[in-house]
Amino acid sequence: MIKAISIAETGYPGVTKITADGWDGQVLRMSYATCCKWIASSAQLQQAGVYMLYADHFDRATHGNQLYVGQSGTIGQRLGQHDGKKVFWTAVMVFSSAGDWMNVAYTVNIERQFIKWAKHANRYELDNRNVGREEYLGQEDQARLESFLAGVQPVLRLAGIDVFEPNMDGTFSYSFPNKVTSQLKILNGSPTPAVTILAGSRIFGLDQAKVSQANLNGVAHDDAGRIHTFHESVDVTLDGPESILKLFDRPVASWKSRSGISLMATLTALHRAA
Repeated sequence: MIKAISIAETGYPGVTKITADGWDGQVLRMSYATCCKWIASSAQLQQAGVYMLYADHFDRATHGNQLYVGQSGTIGQRLGQHDGKKVFWTAVMVFSSAGDWMNVAYTVNIERQFIKWAKHANRYELDNRNVGREEYLGQEDQARLESFLAGVQPVLRLAGIDVFEPNMDGTFSYSFPNKVTSQLKILNGSPTPAVTILAGSRIFGLDQAKVSQANLNGVAHDDAGRIHTFHESVDVTLDGPESILKLFDRPVASWKSRSGISLMATLTALHRAA
């Protein structure tokens, strides 16, 4: 288990390196402006790695919150190809091995996992058009990959980097074909996640008897259209997954984040992490 990290300046101004005892990986972090200079210098990495281009603003809601995950066998050269083409990024992180073992067979699998983590976090808008691909690894190589991946999230968490941290303000939406739209969000994480139905949501097909039993305030029912409309200014919170599953007739998978991850998958992931 990783309990401490080291953040140090490298030999190139503006590039910091994050490492941890017991983890055979490293993260280089720098701004967009520094990256443009770094990739043109002799300091750039010639080895394989995975990178993230992302918008690191103090106000992401206003200035954008996109993220792109990529990989390459020659990481410095690949980053140079993005300059001027992806205009949203203000910062970059480069993930590579501390030793000299990482190659493209590893990086394509790491890229795929990073995309998956970022989608589940529901924090950034992914600029990736696909989910990446898998490359076969032998038993020893697979074990090394899993060991590397196991250290990534703890290292970033200790460094205060939130790219893979679940976004509790992210919403999950569901629209019935007749444009009846509802939005939910996870109020808190573990050990018992609560889900809030946002004010103004309109949900089709709820069982009126179950709604009445749940004693939900400010919910109007259109019996003919089978639509429940929630109060325009008051959110409704359901405590615990059991309450959520009991109320909704449709699978909780109906509500999905902007990344396409279902509410059920998110609740399951939070339960496993608890």
